[in-house]
Amino acid sequence: MSFHWSSRGGVSRLFALTRGRRGRTGLHVKNHLGPTLRREHPSLKLLGFDHNKDTVAQWARELYSHPESAQYVDGLGVHWYMGTFFDNLQEAHDVDPSKLLVATEACDCPVSPPSRDRDDLPSPSAGGALLHHP
Repeated sequence: MSFHWSSRGGVSRLFALTRGRRGRTGLHVKNHLGPTLRREHPSLKLLGFDHNKDTVAQWARELYSHPESAQYVDGLGVHWYMGTFFDNLQEAHDVDPSKLLVATEACDCPVSPPSRDRDDLPSPSAGGALLHHP
């Protein structure tokens, strides 16, 4: 398990990068990380997972299934890659609707990024490709 701390505009947050050890992550949050963060940084929001949409529902079930660890996890960070998988986002939300689902990475990148010397950068409207309309 690794962690990434960032602070922008006076807002601090911690993303727990928890891929690969779902069974042990809840215990670590319950016994160590959660109590320490709550005591030393009470306004900090803890987001678990922080990876692609394809397995977000599995992580929601793991991290929210035990009240002792779920009390410390404010939501899940989700990358907007790996196809649609919007049903997984809905399923993760349905596990606990009070928790956050935060898009932490996304792009609408061409296969070959434009060169800095070229004038063919995507327009601001290109972000529309990242939207999902059910």
